[in-house]
Amino acid sequence: MPALLWLDAAFVSQLFENGVCKTIAEARDWICASYPEQAEFTTRTLKRFMQEHHIKVAQHLSQEELESEVRTATEEIGGVPGRKTMQGKGIPSQYTQHRGNYLLPAGVLPSAAHAAEIYRGSNGQLTDESTFGQDPLEGQPEKQNRREQIFQNKIDTKLGGFNYIVSFTVNHSYQPIQ
Repeated sequence: MPALLWLDAAFVSQLFENGVCKTIAEARDWICASYPEQAEFTTRTLKRFMQEHHIKVAQHLSQEELESEVRTATEEIGGVPGRKTMQGKGIPSQYTQHRGNYLLPAGVLPSAAHAAEIYRGSNGQLTDESTFGQDPLEGQPEKQNRREQIFQNKIDTKLGGFNYIVSFTVNHSYQPIQ
């Protein structure tokens, strides 16, 4: 059942938009003063009326109030592990204002090979290239064909062939091949 059928939603909305009321309790008191014959409703009923009519209470904070709230919230929460503050550097957006990406002149950075030598010379360890993913039988087509035949024969004898595997896996029936 809708709340406060006699009350005009535009009137309530204007109370908050014009800054006459800042809270729902203030609005209830204002409405009770405006309509003394209808003063028998609660703040909760007015809140329900506002939800039904999509009326929102916009509470704007001044800059001082906002800074105070942020200061209070950060003091209550405390520091965050791993968080580093820029103490003594000022506001980050002002600190980084004059920084930017610039093109480096040629020859400023060493080549990749020279950089690797420098790094290894300062006791750094680079991961050497791996042979993983490279075919050890590359360039030996006879051995590659033989390997493929052996693999195919094992699949055929152990699992019944690729057609058998595919027919079960396509239908999400993995039991026979587990």
